[in-house]
Amino acid sequence: MLHARPCGGRCGPSKRRGRQGRGRRRACGDRRRRAPPYERIMNDLLGQIRSGELPAGARLPSEAALAETYSVARGTVRRAVRELETAGHVEARHGVGRFVRFSS
Repeated sequence: MLHARPCGGRCGPSKRRGRQGRGRRRACGDRRRRAPPYERIMNDLLGQIRSGELPAGARLPSEAALAETYSVARGTVRRAVRELETAGHVEARHGVGRFVRFSS
């Protein structure tokens, strides 16, 4: 069904299930991609590393502390930190923690 909106009706009907007010409604034209939570955390930590807030050799906060700070699950934090490890910005020391690498 088309409607008179900027998107030309391509956004489709609202996604409602169950009782009134439940479910997710998508605003017309709201098709911008938001970065997943792990990417936002990763980019924030990378910004702190690059700005010197987290200097080389500094220990990253625990997964639990980061999860509480960003109000996300620990698995989300784990993925963000793993991406930083893969990119070479952070190194894990078994049984000790994760640290900012000197070569960042």
